[in-house]
Amino acid sequence: MYIGQLAGLLEKLNAGTTTVLDHVHGVWSDETAEAGFNGSFDSGSRVFHAQVIHELTNGYIIDDQISELLSMSEDPRLKTAPYH
Repeated sequence: MYIGQLAGLLEKLNAGTTTVLDHVHGVWSDETAEAGFNGSFDSGSRVFHAQVIHELTNGYIIDDQISELLSMSEDPRLKTAPYH
């Protein structure tokens, strides 16, 4: 997830795209959610993170998804990011 997010955003920057609305569909666990989130930060892109909260069959319930999203919203990097 991290490599895919980072590579995709770097390719967008290389093509001249400076802002992205990411619908973040790759949220199957806390780990994949965090990996995509970290890839966005590490790319240096301006990303509007619109994470999907949805029913899954792998045991990652909606309450856990919301909890992870709230946790990511408290990431200290959000306070120092150039676009906040």
